[in-house]
Amino acid sequence: FTPIGRWFMSDMMSVSGQLLDESLAVLRVFLLFALAMPWLDYCNGLAMLGKKTKYMVWSQAGNLTATLVVLSVLVFVMPGWNGAIGAAAQSVGIVTELLVIVLLLKRPQKNPIETNHEQQV
Repeated sequence: FTPIGRWFMSDMMSVSGQLLDESLAVLRVFLLFALAMPWLDYCNGLAMLGKKTKYMVWSQAGNLTATLVVLSVLVFVMPGWNGAIGAAAQSVGIVTELLVIVLLLKRPQKNPIETNHEQQV
């Protein structure tokens, strides 16, 4: 989004022409991925601390499903996007994974102490 990115890719990496423009377009789409990934790692850490790693399986399944759906749709709807299709699919997949793990972590849990007390009575 800044001239520094164009400068870095053209002068430091010797990328030019259409490859430079397409690479910058793909990196713009990957911005959503970069914003969601730290939060996903944080939520996965919370799931591991709470011994809820099964939540991670469900969130990763959501990631896979969303990635495949978006990839399949964009290939037919926006074939001119080229590499940005994969970036968009992965970004939507990561955001979906984040949403699933957040929803599962926020879900109200039964209190095991109350459950054990009810069983004894």
